This record gives sequence, C-alpha cells and structure tokens, in this order.
Amino acid sequence: MALAVTAAVVITISNVGARSRPVAALSGLLVANDNDSSVLRYDESTGAFIDVFITPGSGGLDTPIQMIVGPDGRLYVSSYSTNEVKRYDASTGAFVDTFVTAGSGGLQGPLGLAFDTAGNLLVNSYNNAGGILRYDRSTGAFLGQFIQNDPSNGTYSIDVGPDGYLYYGTIHIDRYDRTTGALVDTFGTWSGPEPILGVAFGPDSTVYGAVDHGHPRIVSAASLGSVFTELVPSGTGGLGVANDVRVGPDGLLYVADNFGVIRFDRHTGAFIDRFISLSLNGAENLIFLSQTQSPTADTYVVCPQFDQTKSYKAGSTIPIKLHLCDAAGNNRSSASVPLTATGVVLVSTNAAGPLEDSGNANPDNQFRFDGGTYVFNLSLKGFSQGTYALTFTAAGDPVPHNVQFKVR
Repeated sequence: MALAVTAAVVITISNVGARSRPVAALSGLLVANDNDSSVLRYDESTGAFIDVFITPGSGGLDTPIQMIVGPDGRLYVSSYSTNEVKRYDASTGAFVDTFVTAGSGGLQGPLGLAFDTAGNLLVNSYNNAGGILRYDRSTGAFLGQFIQNDPSNGTYSIDVGPDGYLYYGTIHIDRYDRTTGALVDTFGTWSGPEPILGVAFGPDSTVYGAVDHGHPRIVSAASLGSVFTELVPSGTGGLGVANDVRVGPDGLLYVADNFGVIRFDRHTGAFIDRFISLSLNGAENLIFLSQTQSPTADTYVVCPQFDQTKSYKAGSTIPIKLHLCDAAGNNRSSASVPLTATGVVLVSTNAAGPLEDSGNANPDNQFRFDGGTYVFNLSLKGFSQGTYALTFTAAGDPVPHNVQFKVR
C-alpha cells in the first residue's frame, strides 16, 4: 500500500460463511477513486468503464482505502483521512451511515477490514500502530482490541483466507483465529525489508503477496511454513507500484499499480497485458464481484476437524474431517448437503495426486456424514513428501473448497 494514499481502491467481499443477507447482483469491478473519493465501476471481462457507483465524497467519505461487503449485505468503506468506517447500499451505492465514528476506540488511519466469526467488524488501525480493533456488528460500538500490533511485523494487510483464518501482517504473514483472536501460526515469511501490502489466494491454496515501498514485486508461498519467493520482479510489464494482487476468474494474477491493473501468469509470473488504464494516481485493492458473490446460493466457511499441522506417513490413511460453518462459526453440516471430493494437488507444483479412499469407505468420492461431521478416509498410497490440498464441492454451493494436509 502506498501510504501517501493517493490511490484507488476496489472492494472485497467478506468470507464470513453461509446465509448472509442477500445482496442484489452486481457485475464488474468496483474501483474507489482516491483523488475525489468516488467509486467507479468497470467491466470485469474487458476492463471498460461502466459508471460511477458512489458519487464523490458521499456521506463524508475521504480517502477510501479498503471496502468489504459485510454479513448484513452492506458495503463497508474505510475512510482513511476521517478515521471512520462508512456504510453504503451494496446494490445502489447510496450512503447508509457512518458505522464507526471518528476515532472510536483510538482508530487512526483505518486500512484493512474483515469480520470475525460472529460478524463483528475488524479494522486495522495503522497510524497509531493500534493493531486490529473490533466493533459491534449491529451498532458499530467499540468492543476492544482484537489483536495487538506486532512491532516487528507492522499492521498493513488483513484478509480472510479460504480456510477461515485471518491473515495478518507484512514481513511475515500470520494466521489468527477469527473467534478468539489467538495466533494460530505463521503461514509464511518474507525476507523483505519491504512489506507485503495485500494477499490473494489461489485455487491450489498458494498465497500471493504484493510487495512495494520502493521495490515493487509479486511474491508467492505454496504451503504453510514456507518462505515467500519472488514471482514477478519489479518493472515487469511496467510494474512500478504493487499495492494489491488478486487471482481473477480466468486464473491470472491481477495487480493494482499506479496506472491501473496489470495481468500476469500466476504460475510463471510472465506479463500478459495491462487490463485497466486509469487517469488517477493509483489503484489500491481489487476484487471481482462475480468471483466472490452469489446472491441466491448458500456458501460456507470450511472448519477443519483434524490437525492440519501434523505430517501423515506416506502409505497410511488420513481421516479428513470437517464441518461446513456459518458466519458465527456454527456447524451447518447436514446429510442433505453432501460433499464430493474432486481431486488432490501437490501445492508446490499444482501437480495432480491420487484420489482414492481407503477400503471403499467413500464410494463415488462422497464424504461420509457421521455425527454432524463430514469424513473422507484418504489413502496416501503413492504419495511423496509434501503439502497437498484435497478439493471438494458442497451441494448447492457454487464455490469450490479445499483443505490442506501434509505427508512425510
């Protein structure tokens, strides 16, 4: 993130689980114009400008940094220069209210936004190194500090991963429990010294980071405990600033820079094209609405019920157990929502691995439903050492899911 904050920002959709308030379908890419504090809409397939979604300064918005659609279906916007969080109608862009009032709880320079498992708002307070602050989901009242600032790590990016954890940090990316705020582990480290400003999650569980502060590049880490390595060097395709990165619906990397959005191959880092050219001074964050929002179908957060940090012996059987959870972390698993395993991939190379149940425990690759828990007895015959991802689908859910495991 360019902390001079003369930029544009694009909204993110909260990964808070199933049965959130329906949001009218939106098409395209929403970009917040930092120069006049408006939000513009672009076609997500062509990059062509569509319209102005939020008028300049609506509701007192000044220097928008990040947006997210909450469990109430409204658009939350961090207003950096006023130390507030605004809410807007996610269908029309109309101003609703100031959800977090100026400086509440010591908020200074709000950057990232996310939600805990109860739907309370989490805000990254940057200017006073306040860490992650939490606000009541209904009233916006300050509830206290959720995560303390780590002086060695900074307080730049927060995002919810496909595993339901809160990813937080800069020089290293830590994962936190979104119910308790407790540190779970460090997903990956980066030699720096430039911070990782934004993260993206690939379909194979690879995590991508946008690095800036004088030497912009894109880095990636393939599995838990690994080191982020350079994927897209500075200057590739005209990359002069790297404020954020996302994996698009076409599987390419989309990077926000000072002149718009650039696309790269997520496997090789090769330059594809400049997708959007902007006349403003920069783009901060970006996301595709079609990729993250389904207004009619239920989606879920996956809650693993086995030790993902344990390494299982090749040739053995691993009982992969999980729940489908809602926004509050409640178990919404049901025999009426069957799960189907679709594949296994080696995270580091995306190479396919063998998908075979043990002892015909899961015919037709269907998870067994046992006492409120989904179970797949995966045979590790033919596996080599590494971190793998088992991919699967849930009936009625358009979003594919995955869960990682380790083999020794």
